[in-house]
Amino acid sequence: DKVFQIQKTFDQKDTSETVLMTNDHIKVGVDLAHGAVISHLSAATNDINVVNNYDNGRHVQSTITAGPDTWTAWKCKTSDEKPWQARQAGDEMGHRSKILEKEYNSTTSTLYVKVQPLQWSCSAVPADMIYEQTISLDGTAVWVHTTVHMKRHDVGKYEKFGMKDLELPSFYIS
Repeated sequence: DKVFQIQKTFDQKDTSETVLMTNDHIKVGVDLAHGAVISHLSAATNDINVVNNYDNGRHVQSTITAGPDTWTAWKCKTSDEKPWQARQAGDEMGHRSKILEKEYNSTTSTLYVKVQPLQWSCSAVPADMIYEQTISLDGTAVWVHTTVHMKRHDVGKYEKFGMKDLELPSFYIS
């Protein structure tokens, strides 16, 4: 038996809108105010959350890292030498990624979202890409299907920087 509910987040300081997905085994909170990241995961019988929601770099979310390794070419207001990095939740300054579309399907018990992520090291700078994500529950499993639509204006190969990690999704748990 799968159910959708809207409620406030479990352990974040603000009053973000969270979609709560539950079945007989697990409870999953999807935070719509932070790019539809998974902000809560617990057994269905309790609210002991194992997801770390300390900042926009945590949660269970999609993150892509690529070159260049510095932001001088991107004109971001940061002195840090950090790579191009699209975070589903938002940036390190606390700005939140924008949800472009969302749909709850009670027939298939799925949540679909289209998200415009932000660049982690910049202040409210949208990444030139889009995440599409569908979340569903199956017994004790959470299925997250993510499609990435890259729209980068630069076409550099960045060989001198080496390969970057892909975190699809990245997990920060307590």
